[in-house]
Amino acid sequence: MNSPVFYILATIVTIIILYIIVSLAYVKRRKKVFFDMQDNLRVGSKVLVANSIHGIVREVKKDCVKVEIAEHTVITVDRATVFCQSVETP
Repeated sequence: MNSPVFYILATIVTIIILYIIVSLAYVKRRKKVFFDMQDNLRVGSKVLVANSIHGIVREVKKDCVKVEIAEHTVITVDRATVFCQSVETP
């Protein structure tokens, strides 16, 4: 057990385990933030939809959201495609 190879392998395994633990905690935290944002979608919120489409929420349903992207142009998107929400509402 006094072999340098053992200590090198033990160090590498420890670093990998710590990396996995930190990564899983980060993913769990980001997932919670995403689902909280999804639950807090409100009419009038400025949002970013997939493919960099910016718009304002006009209607919120259980599985889809209607987003106004231009004057008199409303698209219906899946709730999962709404990535972020602006803090301010008009």
